[in-house]
Amino acid sequence: FWDVRYPYSKKKINGPHICNNGGIEFWNEEKFLTASWRRRHPLQVWDYNANALLANIKPDDENCFLYCCQYVQPEELLLLGGSHKNMLRIVDINAKLTVASLWNLKGAVYFAKLLPKLDETSFTQRFCFCAENSVYIAEIIV
Repeated sequence: FWDVRYPYSKKKINGPHICNNGGIEFWNEEKFLTASWRRRHPLQVWDYNANALLANIKPDDENCFLYCCQYVQPEELLLLGGSHKNMLRIVDINAKLTVASLWNLKGAVYFAKLLPKLDETSFTQRFCFCAENSVYIAEIIV
């Protein structure tokens, strides 16, 4: 890890195979998630201060090689995207279950990002993601 307060790498972890700059997502100041491009344990929760693995999350039986993850506050959801099923998945992080998913897209999902709310009173959270050479915009109703 490179901390902007230091001129060198401050910490390292072993295990995750990060293939994209969207493969690491800080959940809060103490926890972060890794989305790995690998068959076993592609989604993991880590303790930043202890530099230790806290949990492997397997939201369902469908395996996917992950490229990106995005934490959705305050709903405690994750947007996950990857290949080998060309999917976008929305996971409830507390229940560790998939609540929505899109499978067999034209190509792998390399990027998922939250978009600003159109209205502060809105009950929807917009996001975008890319698969193959297309960009999609969708909403989560919370």
